[in-house]
Amino acid sequence: MAIKEELEAYDAGRPLGMCETLSGVLSNYETASRFIGDWSNGLLAPLMDQPLGQVPLRHNVAPGLATLQLMNSGGTTLSLFVYSELSSAAEPQSAVFADREVCEIVLAGKAHGVQHQLTGIHSGRARINSCPTTYEAGSCVTQPHGCADPRISKG
Repeated sequence: MAIKEELEAYDAGRPLGMCETLSGVLSNYETASRFIGDWSNGLLAPLMDQPLGQVPLRHNVAPGLATLQLMNSGGTTLSLFVYSELSSAAEPQSAVFADREVCEIVLAGKAHGVQHQLTGIHSGRARINSCPTTYEAGSCVTQPHGCADPRISKG
C-alpha cells in the first residue's frame, strides 16, 4: 500500500503499526531518509527545467523553523520540519503541548534540547517534568494521542 493510502487508512482509524510504510517513515531513519530523498528529487527535478516554478505545497517559514506539508488526510498530516539555531539566548517562558498524536524522526544534524512532560495541574498551576536530551539523526520522538507523555528513543 502506498504511503498516501496508508495515511488515509491511519486517519480513518487503522493502527499505525498496521501501516507498514507510514510507520517506517516515522520510526526508521533509513526508510525516512529514502522517502524524503525520493520525494524531494521528484519535486525538484521539474524545477530544474522551470526555475521560476513553485512547488504547490503548504509551507511556512519563521525564525528557527520552516515547515512543508507533504500530504494530509482529514486530521492527519505528514510534514517536513527544518529547525535551525536561533541567535537569541533568551529562555522560553511558555510551552505548548500537542493535543494529538505526534511522531517525529530526526533526519540530519544534532541538537540539545529539553523534553517536557505535563504531569498534571495543581492549584491552577501546571506540573511539568523537564529532561535535557540530545537529538541526532535517527532519534525518534513520539507522543501518543491523548497522552502528555512524550517519549524519546534512539531509532
